[in-house]
Amino acid sequence: MRLAAPLILLLIPVVLVLGCSGDDPAGPGGDPRIGVDVGDLPLGPLDPQTASGYRLWSPGTPPAQAEVVAYAASRVLKDPDNTDAEPVVVRVETADQRLFTFHSLAAADLLGTSGTQPSSGVSVRGTLLGDPVAVNAVDYFGPPGTDLRSYAAQALAGLELEQLTLEISSTGGSTGDDLAVGFLELTRSATALLRFKDVAEGTFEHVFQGEFELTWTGEDDRPAFLTDPEGRLSLADPVRDNLAAAVLDLERADGGLFRCDALWAADLDDVDPGDSHNDSLLRLEGFQGDTSLGAEEFTPTGSADTRFATVTLQDAEISRLRITLRSYCGSFKCDELALVALLLTVSE
Repeated sequence: MRLAAPLILLLIPVVLVLGCSGDDPAGPGGDPRIGVDVGDLPLGPLDPQTASGYRLWSPGTPPAQAEVVAYAASRVLKDPDNTDAEPVVVRVETADQRLFTFHSLAAADLLGTSGTQPSSGVSVRGTLLGDPVAVNAVDYFGPPGTDLRSYAAQALAGLELEQLTLEISSTGGSTGDDLAVGFLELTRSATALLRFKDVAEGTFEHVFQGEFELTWTGEDDRPAFLTDPEGRLSLADPVRDNLAAAVLDLERADGGLFRCDALWAADLDDVDPGDSHNDSLLRLEGFQGDTSLGAEEFTPTGSADTRFATVTLQDAEISRLRITLRSYCGSFKCDELALVALLLTVSE
């Protein structure tokens, strides 16, 4: 249940930070703001669109889908039905798997009626690998006027996000609210969260993911993408009855340098959680050219994602990351190690 606007303002001080009259297209110091302008999107229900390097979409079907409408010489995103309390959802992420930060949004009440209905509001949530980036990682907004104004991030300020979710809810009909969002001020990070999306399940030799490419070295087992219990694709060794490993190289598509900061991994065969076979292996080794800059090994146990921070590789500028995965199923213990995601910092 949404909090009423007055209560929200008491609980989250200074949530609403007003700009100048009308929405100011410039940020501090007069610099143009960077982010997503709804004015760049086509009118109508929000089908998947890419704007300024970000991908936006609204799950569901009309009228339970956000709509882009013309307003004040531009365009805004809104809930097309302001007679119920059901919000429409808008999801935002970068088109190349980079993380980003949320600074502010421009919003207005197109009806401009006095006060905000208790069930009306715009909530903004930030997630990383599907989980909240921090405790109470959500900002609430209840714009009171008809002019688009900027409202600054509070709980989400400064946090790196994989995905931003907006829930826009307008209630009260013709005497209520018609809330809309016209601009999202966002900044791309140098950090990429490499997940395995838009690829086919099964073995592969070479694939591109965002700014990176993965290539099988041609030795031992061919690597594969396997579906985990949550329906995601993870990187794995598909042959568990031998001691051969799936070995592949990860490089930037443009040949540049990067760092490996962390990874998420799991053991999808967790019949005996907390234990792993001695012959199973998850290993990362960083190279610059042909010179090895160090290697690290990790032991995921249980089917839930575990985040491992790198130590040796964290500060190393590398041109190639060699990934070795070996899952072995023996007489008393079976493993199915899966690499879920990598946190990589791109050297600009």
